[in-house]
Amino acid sequence: MKNLAWIPIIAFSLVAAGCGCRNRADANEVVATINGQAISKEDYFKRLETMQTVTVRVNGQVITAQVAEPLSTQAMRSIIEEQLVMQLAKDEKVAPSEKDVQARKDLQEKISPDFKTRLKQQGWRNEDIDRSVAYELAREGLSAKGVPEKTLKDVEDYLQKHPELQTKPAQASFRFIRVAASRTGLVDAALKSGKPFAAVAAQYSEEPSAPQNNGAFPPGAPQPRPVVIDSLTPVLRDVVKKTGERKESDWIANGNERLKIYVESKIPETIQPPSNAVKEILRQQLRVQEGAPLNDINKKLYKKVITATIDIGPDYLKYLWEQAFQELKQRGEMLFGEGRDAGQPAPAKPATTGKAGS
Repeated sequence: MKNLAWIPIIAFSLVAAGCGCRNRADANEVVATINGQAISKEDYFKRLETMQTVTVRVNGQVITAQVAEPLSTQAMRSIIEEQLVMQLAKDEKVAPSEKDVQARKDLQEKISPDFKTRLKQQGWRNEDIDRSVAYELAREGLSAKGVPEKTLKDVEDYLQKHPELQTKPAQASFRFIRVAASRTGLVDAALKSGKPFAAVAAQYSEEPSAPQNNGAFPPGAPQPRPVVIDSLTPVLRDVVKKTGERKESDWIANGNERLKIYVESKIPETIQPPSNAVKEILRQQLRVQEGAPLNDINKKLYKKVITATIDIGPDYLKYLWEQAFQELKQRGEMLFGEGRDAGQPAPAKPATTGKAGS
């Protein structure tokens, strides 16, 4: 289903799962030991803050990318955004209640029963999930303010105009082998000998996860997982479409590397009418879609940011936030044609108490 509501906030990343706050009492808590060498929680968090590269998934493929700015800055801006969105929602009397948060979680569990489990496997706590849902609802409330409630008939009318929302796209589950062009002969010989594709992938593929998952796609997944074929890169998409079930493809050129896939199964495109839970989400999203052009929450939030009093303790975070604030202000002036006319902000002041990392 299309995302009808999400409006990217200027210069901000998505809401953080947790604030990363910690105190001295648990700074020396051991999070891992490596051959007897203890890794403290303080070291772990500092590594998170200062990582220069991250692993990201693009078109179903895992790549390593250089961070555009320190993760510490991204986390701080995310937390600031979350707090200001919630304050703005309270100011405009559209802040979600605990009952609203629980209702949305119930809907999400009906749509995706394992959504809490997946988040908790990534380190989310119950309070992180509640806060994230509350933030989502606050943004929706700000966007939909002043728009009358929609009915299920409105939803049915919308679905009639957008049949693609009732279409489940074609999917495929497959394994892959990635090797240097000079090593394709070794793979071909192993496959011709009758060795299973999964075993050959585990032995020869240069994908880091291949020895553990036998070349399952997406990379890192324990077993091949159905992926939407049209979400793949053009070259990989076309090869998956042409390759039949339980068949392997020809070699695919990818720079100095070569790729070969083995399709385990395919699921054709099907018509799948949305469930009642999805319809209820869509009913709420239709208000957001209608109200978004009328309620410029990015502009409101921009004004909220530049007039906010934001006290940041650690000097390095204070410095990074001041840089981010100036960039935000310049972008806001360019988009909205105004600067600090709503009042002078306090971008970041040293906190009167607390120390860096406290």
